[in-house]
Amino acid sequence: MCTCTYYSGLSFLCKLNIDRIITSKLNPLKVCLGSVVELFASIMSKYEIVYCYSVIEENKRCYLPVLTTPTSGNTSLETIFPFDPYHLKRSSKYLIGLYREWNEDNEGVVSADDNESILIPSSIDSLIIESPN
Repeated sequence: MCTCTYYSGLSFLCKLNIDRIITSKLNPLKVCLGSVVELFASIMSKYEIVYCYSVIEENKRCYLPVLTTPTSGNTSLETIFPFDPYHLKRSSKYLIGLYREWNEDNEGVVSADDNESILIPSSIDSLIIESPN
């Protein structure tokens, strides 16, 4: 990856105000899968974009309710990951090249050698998906 692309992407990522998102009342880190939250926090910390660990610790003190169904028994809402893998056939064509299925083998702290595996768009234009209409 070109160094200039890396830094322009990092600059773009910093402009997203991710700190406002993770500290909002919606509290996305509370409802995401724990391993995803830890990976997200380690990447954000590594690139000094936002410090998430105080929010994560506060969330650990609160518990999500347990969902009970007659067929599955008790299922913690923390473990539900509804769109992985992505099975919606009509809309999946819009995600080709963008969606990457979660893999437990990828979890953990990101090392300094992993720079090329993290793709940060250099502008918002690369995130916009046009409608077929």
